[in-house]
Amino acid sequence: MPTRELLSEAQRARLSEIPEMKARELARHYTLSEYDLTAVSIRRGSANRLGFAVQLCLLRYPGRPLQADQVVPRNIIEFVASQVGVDPDAFYDYARERDTTRREHIVEIIRTFDFRTFDAATYRELSRYLLPIAEGTDSGQALVSALMEEMRRREIVAPALYAVERLAWGTRRRAQERVFGRFVKILDEERLEKLDSLLVVPEGQDETPLNRLRRPPGPPSPKNFKEILERLTFVRSLSLPENAGEGGHHNRLSRLAREGAKTRPQHLRRFDPPRRHATLVAYLTERSAELSDLALEMHDRMIGALMNKAEKMRVEGFRKHGKAINEKVGLYAKLGNALIAAKANGEDPYDVLEEMMGWERFVKSVAEAEGLAMPANFDYLDFLEAGHAHVRRYAPALLEAFDFKAAPSAKPLIHAVEVLREMNEKSKRKVPEDAPISFVKPRWRDHVVGSEGEIDRRYYELSALSELKNSLRSGDVWVPGSRRYKDFDDYLLPKEDFDAMLGNGGPPVAVETDFNEYLEERKERLHENLMEVGRLVRSGELEGVSLDSGKLKISRPKKEEPEGMDGLTRLIYALVPRVKLTDLLVEVDSWCEFSGRFTHLKTGDPAKDKKVLYAALMADGVNLETDS
Repeated sequence: MPTRELLSEAQRARLSEIPEMKARELARHYTLSEYDLTAVSIRRGSANRLGFAVQLCLLRYPGRPLQADQVVPRNIIEFVASQVGVDPDAFYDYARERDTTRREHIVEIIRTFDFRTFDAATYRELSRYLLPIAEGTDSGQALVSALMEEMRRREIVAPALYAVERLAWGTRRRAQERVFGRFVKILDEERLEKLDSLLVVPEGQDETPLNRLRRPPGPPSPKNFKEILERLTFVRSLSLPENAGEGGHHNRLSRLAREGAKTRPQHLRRFDPPRRHATLVAYLTERSAELSDLALEMHDRMIGALMNKAEKMRVEGFRKHGKAINEKVGLYAKLGNALIAAKANGEDPYDVLEEMMGWERFVKSVAEAEGLAMPANFDYLDFLEAGHAHVRRYAPALLEAFDFKAAPSAKPLIHAVEVLREMNEKSKRKVPEDAPISFVKPRWRDHVVGSEGEIDRRYYELSALSELKNSLRSGDVWVPGSRRYKDFDDYLLPKEDFDAMLGNGGPPVAVETDFNEYLEERKERLHENLMEVGRLVRSGELEGVSLDSGKLKISRPKKEEPEGMDGLTRLIYALVPRVKLTDLLVEVDSWCEFSGRFTHLKTGDPAKDKKVLYAALMADGVNLETDS
């Protein structure tokens, strides 16, 4: 029979102890009323009065009766004794020789102050309360702590800790069965067989389908992109219901998905069928979203890499032809000066030209200069055409695999996606004349639309894919079934539920929903809190704060973080891909052209090396000094 213990020895000891309290907490939990003091005063002897009062306080908080030989913190005894009017040391004589007195006082307190005992009725009542919590977590400490808190709120005398653990254990098992049943009841026999087949190595292969689904995606490339889509298509072919696990707690579903991700197929086969099938459905549902995100993120990175490559080609073109351009500029500068001098001296310019370089050489140099000359708006987009074939290796699969949705501002882009999808299906090469182009940014316009109004297929597709990447990032376009790129409305309550709440008096939140009433309530609470803070500062009761000669001094708060947090932080940072800030700024600049605002003071030309420009801007922004 499985154990019904949920807590470790350390957790059990911590829950059994009476917690240490500060002055404010003592006043909150252990202040006795006139009725309380009257009931205390009729006890005979100082020890019995103080013991009765302490028992009453402990039954109210933390909600458990005083056990024999249990240690009560000294400050609690002193605080209660000061109200009862007896010596705190009298408590140590309480029930020293006769433990029956302690038990009799417990019974009398329960009867006098209407406490409830832990019986079969309260067991069922607390089990119903705990069931929704247990559907969200398997943590034994969380479940037992929730039970202790609820028993305290309902003024139920907590039984021995093992009984509370048994209640939490039984409720957790019921919660698990409900969660598993919620998955299984929507699956037919055919789907259950498909799920089980994921754990078996097919004939002629060397691994299970489940292990294939778990493979890492690999670096961005058309080949790896298609492999991700193949796995996504396989998951979709299982035809799992979209509402799998609907109504279940998100934490429980996430936990099942994590368990399915790390448990080996041979171990999953040993699970009970309901648990096995629920774990697989939760994992596959989560994996489907992960694969969608991986594919869309890979598209984002491949388009970004294409843009960076084009920018490097543009820079390399300048570098490659720089010497020849300088030579031509020097030659024409020299020729120009000679012609200017010839006119000033009344000489024939053609004779000067013939004398300097000869007519044939001059004609040849003009042709060379035309080959070196670049347009005024020379842009890295001019070099994207060579990368179109690379993008075409995965773009049709991308457009076919996902159902893109968009906000009104991005509707033309979705229309363009539909046009490209239709062209791929029908193997059309020419873009229809009525294809939408309003989504095309001005920077792309001259490349997409020719001088006679014709649409360039390659640049039209590249522009649409680039804008799709940007719109997915901004949230203007989303993909159903994705986690990272889902509709913003999915983060909110369903409209039907919200309307129902409004019809029932407003949303169930612990604040005023009327703005003016909320503001007044906040002002009043702020005033009360400030007055309380002022009182505590004046009396020296506010920890870390003091008032010295009219000056408020606040000590630096101590760093509080769990042990081992530094190591976890370093591990997380190690997983984050490293990127140079200058490269990141150059990528952002490709969208907004911010660097165009920084021009040469004399010539007005934009900066040739954007990385150097942004490095200088960052250095100036952080007051970085260099020796160079």
